[in-house]
Amino acid sequence: MALTIKHKPVNKMYKVSKMRPKQLKLKSKSPSLKTKVAPKLTKNLGSLTKKQISFLNEVESSQPQPENTHLLPGLHFLGCGYNIFGSYADESAILERLIDPNKVKQWGTTPQGSITYAHWPFVKFMKKSKALSETFSGKTLDSMCKEITKKAGLSGSYCGFQGSVNLDTFKSVSKSYYHEWFRKLSVIQKWQLTLDTPTRIRQYLYTDVANAINNWDPIKLFEKYGLYFTDGVILGGRFSYTSAIDTYEWASKDEMNLAVKASYLSFVSASASISSSTTQNKYESSSEIEIETVGGDNLIGGDSISNRQSYLNWRNSVTDEEITLIDFPNNRGLTGIWELASSYNRRSFLHQKAYEYGKQMEKKYGYSPLGAKKLVNYVIKIKTGNSKYDDTDAKVLARLTGIDRLGVRRVGMWENLDTVKDDRERGHTDEHLIDKHEDLGELKYIELYHTEKKDAWVCEWVEVKNSTNGKTYAARVNKKFKNNMSKILLTEE
Repeated sequence: MALTIKHKPVNKMYKVSKMRPKQLKLKSKSPSLKTKVAPKLTKNLGSLTKKQISFLNEVESSQPQPENTHLLPGLHFLGCGYNIFGSYADESAILERLIDPNKVKQWGTTPQGSITYAHWPFVKFMKKSKALSETFSGKTLDSMCKEITKKAGLSGSYCGFQGSVNLDTFKSVSKSYYHEWFRKLSVIQKWQLTLDTPTRIRQYLYTDVANAINNWDPIKLFEKYGLYFTDGVILGGRFSYTSAIDTYEWASKDEMNLAVKASYLSFVSASASISSSTTQNKYESSSEIEIETVGGDNLIGGDSISNRQSYLNWRNSVTDEEITLIDFPNNRGLTGIWELASSYNRRSFLHQKAYEYGKQMEKKYGYSPLGAKKLVNYVIKIKTGNSKYDDTDAKVLARLTGIDRLGVRRVGMWENLDTVKDDRERGHTDEHLIDKHEDLGELKYIELYHTEKKDAWVCEWVEVKNSTNGKTYAARVNKKFKNNMSKILLTEE
């Protein structure tokens, strides 16, 4: 097992977010508030990025706040272009800011306890204090990233967030058909910010941003500002556990899932344990693992985390001064940049071009084996013998092996065929659909395995059809086997 642990430090913007008193001027019935330079905003700039410093400088010149007011944490993450082919909910994927603070003539202020926060009037926010767990998985790195893409609620069908996985850690397995991928997250939420109506920011765009959206060539626009912009963000800390497992070593997917869960919980839960040392050793020898912390104190995050107590030490360090972008709200967080175009025709045009551009980028940055991934549907039929005691109530699993067009041997995952209560009845033919499976090419073998240790089961024949291309493979078996694997040679019909 290769284990990599790292920590991403926070750009500590919030330590300098307190505002100094402002001078007020009245005009009509509505106060027009004039801002002086606030020294505390520009203190310790060495820890900030150039974009953050630019944002603070603009806020200083446009922000009309009374005394003892704090700038809302994370405001600089809203209304920004976002690189969806980079990391998921990560500061590194933030592109150009779209909202011009000088066009927001009247700011809102909202008290939270003893503190009053300044924010744009079209921003909703809530202070949070909870830890959540999330799990993403897939038979390939692409399919796992697509699960993450769905979570973000992106409208395109392409695969995003490939940058969430560090290929320096997984370079030996990133293009393998033989590995199952898991990504488990412990998310420490502190703040949630959303735009009440994402398209409302159309009137607050920088002039050059509005010009780009309405007039630029689509490719040039997407390359600079991204396909999407942020309309909702969650701030806090994140513990990420990513694992790639060699599936050929595992007869049962359930057993593999339990091993991953137990390994993850050994860091974040006091009661976690793997049931057997054999399972633990097999998991360690067949997996590549990366652990990453984002937010919190970098001195006790990253490679300082080795057990439950060190994880708790890091989690407790995720305070308002040590937070960053770590998640998006469910089914939102990103809106297509085409929605900010002034006219319906331009929005429709950019929407279509965004889809085409997204598919091109998926091919460029995707991790599909041999540069192209193909999913097919397999239908497996199994006939149980008709003699007395030929049937079984045990769980039956199957795994397919094929040869692809380049002559490379491809092995599928073990699939659970125990989907109906009365499967494997005497003299009965059972049919199972294995959908969205990696294309294994010309099928050569099917392996069958059943879990009953006492009674034998008789398989009379087996048939496998690739319903995507219509090819059918079959074999006469007529074998009685007890709790063992049977590798059966298939012949194309």
